[in-house]
Amino acid sequence: MIHASGSRERFAAERAVISNFTGGKTGDLAVHLLTPDGEPLTNKNIFRQQSSNEVLATLREALEKFGPVTPRRVKADWQDPTRGVGTRDDGSVRLALTARNTDRRDYSARPVFDSLIMTSEEWAALQPPRGVTNGRYAIPESVTKRFARGLSSNSDLSYLIRPEDLREAQLEAQVVSAQDDTLVTLSGNLQGTRPHINGGEPMRGAAKLTGQLRVDKTGKPTSLLLLFEGTFNLPYEKSPRPTAALIEWHSHASDGP
Repeated sequence: MIHASGSRERFAAERAVISNFTGGKTGDLAVHLLTPDGEPLTNKNIFRQQSSNEVLATLREALEKFGPVTPRRVKADWQDPTRGVGTRDDGSVRLALTARNTDRRDYSARPVFDSLIMTSEEWAALQPPRGVTNGRYAIPESVTKRFARGLSSNSDLSYLIRPEDLREAQLEAQVVSAQDDTLVTLSGNLQGTRPHINGGEPMRGAAKLTGQLRVDKTGKPTSLLLLFEGTFNLPYEKSPRPTAALIEWHSHASDGP
């Protein structure tokens, strides 16, 4: 059962469903499919399934038992509508960030979904200076350090490599096309170390950055993609683990792939 936060009354109602389903017991419920009254629609735990085909078969089994349903038209409101889309009223942007380990040492992938807010000045520093249609331009180190969030494959704030922890922060921009729009390629490196408050191994993060920024013929950005490929270790891990992160932004919701 997926528990969603809400009012005290709704929480009490959900606890009643859980109590009915578990016979008054508590514990790790994982992901189960239930009726609104807490009756199981299947004895299978989706969280333990290893393929999309297994999940799909379980959903079909539960739906057949439950009976006909009408699709709901629900618009998500848990996430800021500017995440990864558009420019905010003050000229800042909220870049969408996803990060995760890429090895198989976790039982589950546990990706991190986060945001990176850049001020209007920082956002402008990523863009080609007016009149530049070819060649390189510099990205200030202070702006490059803002991307430190992409180094950590964990959402715990005490595990983050912060901008001030970076020993290397380098990002180059190259204008490679200026026809219908301008394509700017981005490449660079980030590397940093941070001691953990409880001791243990210091956290080390490093990544190679590659990406592209597109700007229309009026000089306004239309999309940004920035890929991180690197390593990161938590304080209880003796060696770094491979990680990947993606930062993305589009001027309009329909601009994405």
